[in-house]
Amino acid sequence: MVWPFGAPAPFLDQDSEDWHLGAWAWLLRNMGGIESLRRVPLVVPTREFFPSTGTEGHGRVEEVLERVKALAGLSGWPCSIEPQAERQPVRITDSVNMIPRGKPLPLGTFRPQGNQALITYDPGLLNDPIGLVATLIHELSHYLLHSFPDLPPGDEAMEEFATDLATVALGFGLFGAITALRFEGGEAGWTLGWRGQGYLHPRDWAFALAVFTALREEELTPFKPWLRDTVYEEARLARRYLKRKPELLAPLLAIETIRPGL
Repeated sequence: MVWPFGAPAPFLDQDSEDWHLGAWAWLLRNMGGIESLRRVPLVVPTREFFPSTGTEGHGRVEEVLERVKALAGLSGWPCSIEPQAERQPVRITDSVNMIPRGKPLPLGTFRPQGNQALITYDPGLLNDPIGLVATLIHELSHYLLHSFPDLPPGDEAMEEFATDLATVALGFGLFGAITALRFEGGEAGWTLGWRGQGYLHPRDWAFALAVFTALREEELTPFKPWLRDTVYEEARLARRYLKRKPELLAPLLAIETIRPGL
């Protein structure tokens, strides 16, 4: 059947769509291909995936890190984790913005350290379990990507964006999509407003989730209880767009891997 109004416009702008599809090809070549992608668990923020142990503080972060590593297939990758200095709060009301001076600390960092990796995290994430998991899987994805023999499309300038996309390929895309834009309240009536973490735009996350589920021949419905309605609707529209243009994913489905799966 011929689409009556001509070819649908790209879901993202053309450059962004080309980068996404090229980055997916790069990830699949380095992560074991479609069959490996279809074996990763679809991780959601429930006790099934993150059982409560009663541990608190840094010990709980260490437990969550080990759980994230196991779910991502990275249990054998040695790394340590340390808290960063406390971040200064940013408080916003309808009339006042109070922004700490200097460059704010990131929510997490990754760096090689000898024969292992060191991950750091913002201690404030102890009160934000979804944000903590999103941060940990992002930093672990850096670890994974540093093992690849080649750079992502766009080279070093796009590494952080490719790292976000890798979290989707590892089954943790829901966490990045949730934390990409959230409305947060502060203490004593203060309103923090809309804040986000990660590098991809919410619409990029929606497209990434659509590609992930389409390549796995799965539905988007498991994401619906967790996503903002606007993000879920955009993901649904992206799936419809991909269905109309099967030639976009056909090359990904035919990729021969250059490395074994995790």
